[in-house]
Amino acid sequence: MSKSSKSILSYVVGLSTPLSDMNALGMTNFESFLTEYAAIYRKIVCETVNHIIWCKGLYCPSIKKWLTFTDFNKSEWNTYLQHQYQINKRHANSIISDAIGMVKNAESCREEHIKTLSQKLKSAKKWLAKKTKLIKEVNKFYAKSKLVKGKKILIWKDSKTGCRMPLACSLKYKNTNLNHLRFLVHNKKRYIASLSSDIEKLKITPLRVKVPHNKVFFVGSKDESFGNQVAQWDGSNLTIRVPYCLSKTYGEYVSVQLGSFDRNINRLPEHGAKTWSFYKKDGFWKACIQFQPLTVTPSSNNHNNGVISLDINPSSIDWAEIDPNGNAIKWGSLSLQIGLPKNKMENQLQTVALFLVKLSLKTGKPIVHEKIDFASKKLRMRESGNQKYNRMLSGWAYSKFFQILNSIATNRGVSTFGVNPQYTSLLGMTKFMRRYGINSGVAAAIAIGRRGMNKSERLPAAIVALLSVNDRRHPWKRLSKLNSQLKVGGQYIVRSSFYKTVYSPNWACVIMPNAESVPVGLSTEY
Repeated sequence: MSKSSKSILSYVVGLSTPLSDMNALGMTNFESFLTEYAAIYRKIVCETVNHIIWCKGLYCPSIKKWLTFTDFNKSEWNTYLQHQYQINKRHANSIISDAIGMVKNAESCREEHIKTLSQKLKSAKKWLAKKTKLIKEVNKFYAKSKLVKGKKILIWKDSKTGCRMPLACSLKYKNTNLNHLRFLVHNKKRYIASLSSDIEKLKITPLRVKVPHNKVFFVGSKDESFGNQVAQWDGSNLTIRVPYCLSKTYGEYVSVQLGSFDRNINRLPEHGAKTWSFYKKDGFWKACIQFQPLTVTPSSNNHNNGVISLDINPSSIDWAEIDPNGNAIKWGSLSLQIGLPKNKMENQLQTVALFLVKLSLKTGKPIVHEKIDFASKKLRMRESGNQKYNRMLSGWAYSKFFQILNSIATNRGVSTFGVNPQYTSLLGMTKFMRRYGINSGVAAAIAIGRRGMNKSERLPAAIVALLSVNDRRHPWKRLSKLNSQLKVGGQYIVRSSFYKTVYSPNWACVIMPNAESVPVGLSTEY
């Protein structure tokens, strides 16, 4: 569970629009002020952003660094804004803070974009080197010849090992495998050149920042009353100090009845900094308050008293409740639908996350999950060549689910933590599928929960006897050897076979298959 003292929460509510306060334009006095001030606010923010970017200087290709013209002086720029736009110091502070945040956000986005393109470039270069080497080997193989009576005769047909790329024509591409691979290599070189050019342009291109329309921002201050210098909220009414340029029209202050931010779990503190922002969405003004939330009393016990573990898959999320001894008490599967629109996908993930958090609150046990980062795999999808796998990976909202789960769990005082997912599926299939009569997903969840409780990961004795691994080696050494033995033709045997073979005498045939008993690419059930 993340520390709530470092987190920031936002509550949003729509502004009240009573008929008695409406003017001829269909807006309240407060909305009219926001509309008029938002135009001035955006103009000032744009000038501030341009000045900050100018202070950062220009990129020098010879030394590959940015040359700074001058340091941004916040105090001097604050004074300039006050005289130029007839605003007070408190409004200028909010504008400068908002502009600095926009620039930093744009810089971080560009750095992330460059990082993503660099990883794609690295993956493409690795693929190109591999395929270029393959083409050289193929050309060398088919060029083998010998002289017989002064004539050059090719001898590749007499090779006992064969070639990594046989001579064959594809009906799909209407070309030989070798020529089609050469075409792919040519296109990959063009793709690499395009990526390299884009990365270099991004490094030297001046930063561009998008400043939104119809937005007003007031930065919070913990030393001020009600947590803000300009906008002060007493729990029912919100009062804002009007800048000098609009004081003739709206007076010194404008106020609106805001009410309270009703939440089942209200973490809004009475004291502390409160940052206010107002924005227009679907024709209506919204008020957003940002704050450091109150701490929540932890509702989950130590992981040694048992955990709620889960294993996430593209089509389901399997969970298991583990007791203090490491045994599974309850388990189940929550089905997921992939390929849904964004809103429906998030609603589906929220339903699953709420179920798991409620189960944790009921049992008093923390939630354990696996730590997997699919970002690097998604960057290599172009070189994978597996369209079905790429579609599955693109539609798999893995990081989004854990973002929702951690948000809901933190708000309710539930502890969540991740463990290394390596060999958890293998442990589940070999140890728990047959014992509990469950599917491989739930079995993996049990293995994840036991790992979170630091329980042993020993394999069944029938398997250990056949692996011939030194007892002093790390337990994962056996798992690594078993993992390689179970792969037949690059794929696992059918998972349902683990119900029958794990403790049977025929298990040796599965671990050490031979050419007669298990053909390449097929699986055998005993």
